[in-house]
Amino acid sequence: MHLSLHMKRAAAVVMANLLLACTACGAKDIDSDLTSQAEIDNIITEVTTETTTETTTETTTVTAETTRKTTTKAAATTAKTTGTTTAATTKANVQTQYAAVTDASPEQYQYQYYQQFEQQTEPPVEVTLPSAPAQTIPPQTAPPQTAPQAQATTKTTAAVDYTAKMDKLIKNYTKNCAVLLYSLDGTTLYSYHENTAISGASIIKLPYVYYCCCQLSSGVRSLDETITYTSSWYHGGSGIIRKNGYGKQYTIAQLIDYTLRYSDNVGYDMLVYLFGIQGFNDMVKSWGFTESISQYTRFPAVTAGFMRASMEKMHAMSKAGQCWQIAWEALVKSGQSYVRNTISQGQDIAVKYGSIPAQYHEVCFIDDESPYILVILSGANNYTPDVSFVQNVAACARDMMRQYVDEKAAATATTTEATTTAVTTEAILPPATETSVSSEQTQ
Repeated sequence: MHLSLHMKRAAAVVMANLLLACTACGAKDIDSDLTSQAEIDNIITEVTTETTTETTTETTTVTAETTRKTTTKAAATTAKTTGTTTAATTKANVQTQYAAVTDASPEQYQYQYYQQFEQQTEPPVEVTLPSAPAQTIPPQTAPPQTAPQAQATTKTTAAVDYTAKMDKLIKNYTKNCAVLLYSLDGTTLYSYHENTAISGASIIKLPYVYYCCCQLSSGVRSLDETITYTSSWYHGGSGIIRKNGYGKQYTIAQLIDYTLRYSDNVGYDMLVYLFGIQGFNDMVKSWGFTESISQYTRFPAVTAGFMRASMEKMHAMSKAGQCWQIAWEALVKSGQSYVRNTISQGQDIAVKYGSIPAQYHEVCFIDDESPYILVILSGANNYTPDVSFVQNVAACARDMMRQYVDEKAAATATTTEATTTAVTTEAILPPATETSVSSEQTQ
């Protein structure tokens, strides 16, 4: 109720009382329009009526205002509830969408949820957006602390490219040469000029003795048969027979031994005389090679490939009989070998070497952990071999072969482990059982 209404009513009552008091006292100077009681009552009534009307009007106005506020508040509450429900529904939809494409919990995608929520195109509602839901992602725990491991005392070194190393050795070598590294498992690890014919010097004696042993094994002649050394057999160069004087007899067994152990030229000439030429040439041809000897050319040019085949065949027969054993022991005990001196670690290394003024060769069988054959055909300076080249090639070939063996062993171990795992798994799994289904069950 406004203050003016109270003041009007109070003023009317005061004035009426004042008039009554003045009338009772007989005052004559009072306005004649306000002298009667009836008029005073009328004034009070008018004022009261006016006040009542204004009060009613104000009450009605207040009531209407209250009703309006109540209605507005109810509408806001409804809108807020609707907005909250819409927001909750939107969040649930977004969470469901993200849950459909990931195994993670929907709460882990709150950023995407709010981003999509803010992009909604529905009409704006004056509501308070829901506060961000509480994080439900479990806190990430630090990995368990482990004691620092001690540093390894040996450093892992990268695999050496021995092929490139061998290439460099040969590239820097100024003389004609050939190098062949062959594993007895049938793998050629390195080959340079394998099929290039180079003056062979005395290494031809290796395949010829092989031919002699084949003849002896087939019954042609015997190891005890003898031949006398005379001046007509004299031959310069390597060997010990020419130093022992004329008239001495030598058995075929001795000729085989001396020819391979000392590279004896007289012993070789005697063997060629006893076993012939044509049979040897036919044998070589049957191997697929073109090397041959004649009455005038008993030291022909040879290839590294031919010499590799000769040593491989000799080793294969090394325990086949007495003549073979004699020949193999002579190769293992041969008097000169720069290869053997470089790489020997107590294993047998069978070697046939050959030397002329401009060439030096070694054909070697290395009975290592994984046996291999190394053929080195190199140069020389007036019978002086290029020792450093031969030794460097031998060392590189040894390392290349050992790397090959290690890699092969690692591959075999991996295959064996995989096979063992498969067998173990098969043993653990229960055997499959067949389930019979009756015709009644299939209806």
